Amino acid sequence: MDHKLVRDYVYSIWHDNITSQFIQNGIPAMEDNARENALHTVQSFMDSMKVELLEMKSSGGLASPTFNIYADGSIIGETNTWSNIRTHLAGRSYHSSRLGKGQVVITPNNCGLCHGVDHPRGMCPFPSIDGWKGPRRYTQPNGQKKGANTRNSTRSPANRRF
Repeated sequence: MDHKLVRDYVYSIWHDNITSQFIQNGIPAMEDNARENALHTVQSFMDSMKVELLEMKSSGGLASPTFNIYADGSIIGETNTWSNIRTHLAGRSYHSSRLGKGQVVITPNNCGLCHGVDHPRGMCPFPSIDGWKGPRRYTQPNGQKKGANTRNSTRSPANRRF
């Protein structure tokens, strides 16, 4: 799947009449100093959106592409406003006859290496960066699958150590 198609589709949802009306209705609730530039601020936030593709696979090795959607939340200075916009955008329906139905998950993963929420442990980019001081990816010896029993399988259960 092309991440540009996904970006264009998400962009269209973020800039449609429903989202525009939501933003307009939310401006009066903003703090006085934020109201003056509210439309520009929110527009800058939404224009900062970018899409990244994670080439995930489901069980059986079938392609299950996942797209991370990012936007610069620091552009919006008020926590309540940022939270309300994020909740609104996450609650929208992302369904397209061309792309299918998108599922919104705010924190889809929990990387055990860097503690990031946008990728699984096996896709963590940090261990390959020179100077990374955190844990390394664990690789199984001799190409064994994770959880494979490396003990001598001819031993009787009574002779195994637990």
